[in-house]
Amino acid sequence: MVPLDERPKWVERSKWGVLALAIGFFHHHVPFFEIEGVISTAAGIILVILGRKGFSGRHSSYVWVSIALWISALIIGIGYSVLAGPNELPTIIAYQKSAIQNAILAGAGAWILYATANVLLVWRMTKDNFRPLLGISLGAAIAIIIVATFFTLGFLSSHPATLDQASYDSFMEETSTLNLVVPLAFSLVFAITYVVVYFKIEIPKNTQWWPSPAVPYLPPPYPPTYRPP
Repeated sequence: MVPLDERPKWVERSKWGVLALAIGFFHHHVPFFEIEGVISTAAGIILVILGRKGFSGRHSSYVWVSIALWISALIIGIGYSVLAGPNELPTIIAYQKSAIQNAILAGAGAWILYATANVLLVWRMTKDNFRPLLGISLGAAIAIIIVATFFTLGFLSSHPATLDQASYDSFMEETSTLNLVVPLAFSLVFAITYVVVYFKIEIPKNTQWWPSPAVPYLPPPYPPTYRPP
């Protein structure tokens, strides 16, 4: 339990964490700045986890759910990338079209989980009237992923069921622009959102974690005591 007078300190840590995450979104998918983006993102996550004490218990739950979704998205993305890798055949290296298709769909699901986690992380930090904008950011990110998935599957459909190395290289060349633009657009959506959230964070009131400020007890008025003459 955090005393009321210490809550601004924890809220300030959350604000700095949100700003660090915004910087991480800007840098994470920019060439030559990936490491800076990873460091900034890690620092932001740590600050937001620490700063959750400045908000309500529900916000703390949202933070942990967000972290769980991030981890799930990472595991799904890595797992299906491995499954879509090449199969060693006696004479050639082959890629199964069905495995690549499943990896694309799983990757899209992982990106959607990632987007949902980004919104949940800051959902309870802002006022109710700002949350529709968070929903718009989530909708924009999901739309970007759906459109990118549609075009990627369209490029894949023109290749045979088993892709040799030349076909696979051709497919990767066809999708190279999408692989560059989509992460940048996705990151830009949440970078802008988090910068706005940074300026919208306020100290919450009337939460359940902390009692209201003590009110001095005033005894009820009594009639004057009767004293016999």
